[in-house]
Amino acid sequence: MSRRAKSDSGETRRGLLKAATTEFAARGYEGASLRLICSKAGVTTGALYFFFENKEDLFRRVIAPVTDQVLGVFAGHYERLANVTASGDPMDGLAFDEMTSKIILDLFFSNKTIINIITNNRKNSVVEEFFDKLVGIISEGMRATLEKSGKTLGRSDDFIITWLATTEINTVIDIIENDEKRCDADRHMLSVVCFIRSGVKGIATA
Repeated sequence: MSRRAKSDSGETRRGLLKAATTEFAARGYEGASLRLICSKAGVTTGALYFFFENKEDLFRRVIAPVTDQVLGVFAGHYERLANVTASGDPMDGLAFDEMTSKIILDLFFSNKTIINIITNNRKNSVVEEFFDKLVGIISEGMRATLEKSGKTLGRSDDFIITWLATTEINTVIDIIENDEKRCDADRHMLSVVCFIRSGVKGIATA
């Protein structure tokens, strides 16, 4: 494939993703029309299926720039936490640390359209898969931290950990959806950090 052909191919794909983002934001996953997406992008449906397997694959690619980064941020947070020295308190970073909070809020506030697509399509299997992965990362990070602190976990502890992880995610989404000012979001995020940290410390001491 020539350099010009590759360039044209990239522009076509970007055009489809841009049109799909607009369509999913306006109509949701169920209401979105592949025909309208192709029309807005100025291509045929054949071109769409050259780049994407189906509507679900297109939707996944639209939200991937945010979902992939979110998963990476949380995974990186707990990886850093796992490397806390013996002299540090492993409980200090159970929720977000200052750097992670800033990254998450920067990411969410600069991608409001995609965040709205995600939150408005919570019943979609792609979105459910993303949240399941996120809950898994946070839960495993909490478990690893608790075990590092010497806590032996039981079945009831696992239930509370999963609940805390889910609550953490839902509360952050609520903050993003309702706080128009970044200063308000920063303040509310601090409250989330304190709440989750206290909850997991409660498990550690129970």
